[in-house]
Amino acid sequence: MPSPLAQNERHTAVLRDAFDRIDLLTRLGIRLTPVFLSYVLVSPRARIERPKRLDTSHVLKADMFSVEDELNKRGLLKGIGHITRFVAPATLRAIGRQLVALHTPATVNYAARFGITTAQGPRTVSRGSEVR
Repeated sequence: MPSPLAQNERHTAVLRDAFDRIDLLTRLGIRLTPVFLSYVLVSPRARIERPKRLDTSHVLKADMFSVEDELNKRGLLKGIGHITRFVAPATLRAIGRQLVALHTPATVNYAARFGITTAQGPRTVSRGSEVR
């Protein structure tokens, strides 16, 4: 993958869009939305090269990542704000079902993709016989 950081940002953008399209909880009239933190975790044995002109602070070895540490870095006030976002398991399932309902399977027209324009039937090969 040319840039796991860029790929992760694209994944996060898709998630933000999906959460914008579903019904979420409200508290005191304010719509609660999830906070997305973007990290790329690599093998503890990997070597991470950190170029000076690129922010790679969110590329971490998997054994060095701790959710608790990341929440502590955000500070006490933000932590208290996150406590109000905890929801019941049934609500999480309902949100998950809404996200799943947004999925549409990819459809690929392979004939057009590979420039096949004739209406030939499928070709099969059997043992000991010619191609039909």
